[in-house]
Amino acid sequence: MNNRRDTLKTDDDTLVPPGYVGNLFDLAGRVAIVTGAASGLGAAIATGFGPNLGVHVVIVDIDTAGAQRVCHTINASGGTGEILTLNVTHKKQCDSAAKDLQHRLGHIDILVNSAGSAHRSPAEDFPEAQFDRIIELNLKGTYIPCQSFGSGMLEQGRGNIINMGSIGSYVAYPGRAPTWHRRAVFCS
Repeated sequence: MNNRRDTLKTDDDTLVPPGYVGNLFDLAGRVAIVTGAASGLGAAIATGFGPNLGVHVVIVDIDTAGAQRVCHTINASGGTGEILTLNVTHKKQCDSAAKDLQHRLGHIDILVNSAGSAHRSPAEDFPEAQFDRIIELNLKGTYIPCQSFGSGMLEQGRGNIINMGSIGSYVAYPGRAPTWHRRAVFCS
């Protein structure tokens, strides 16, 4: 019977051909959209993609100054990046940006949703308006980019979407009740 293990064998009976694993992780020439990339984990992911992996990185954030710093870091290190000032909670903006990038760059291969907001305050004192803003950014700001950029991935027949979560989904930290909801939704 032919199984996967047999199909990976080479003429000299090694299990995996030389270079096979390296090719699985080769991202050179890919395009990655990273939301919330002006700071924090999003910035770290964006700078990791750029010069290290040969990915063209689109740094998405409403913080233009922070996005410029990240873009400069990527470009100065030998990578390629560009800035897209975008509010990820606005569907029309995301749809328009996705169409423009798809047309201009030819493909979108990776979407990393790391945009989010967390505020520290006891749940019993947390203002409802601020809670609504957190929920809008943390939930809608993940859902909408998935729709907007994901539709192009479906059309091209490939793509990867990574929605960032947190240990806060499973462990309650004092004063962070509003943040738990988003984390729990995307980690469940």
